Amino acid sequence: MNLDHLGGAKPFVDATSIGVLLASIDGAMPSIAALFTAIWAVLRVYETVTVQALVRRRRLARRLARRRARGSL
Repeated sequence: MNLDHLGGAKPFVDATSIGVLLASIDGAMPSIAALFTAIWAVLRVYETVTVQALVRRRRLARRLARRRARGSL
C-alpha cells in the first residue's frame, strides 16, 4: 500500500494521529480513535523503504523455494 496519493496531507494526518493518540491516552477520546491511530502508524511503517525491502526479499525467497521444490532450478 502506498500513501503517496495523500501528498502534502501526510504531515497533517501524522500530527493529527499523534494528537488523537495522546488524547486517547489521557481519556479525552474514545478508544476507537486510538485504534485508527494505531492502524495509521502501522501503514506508515509498512510503507517505509526498509520494510518494503524486507517484504521484497521475503517474496523472492518464497519464489525461489517454490522453484527449487518443483525442480526448475
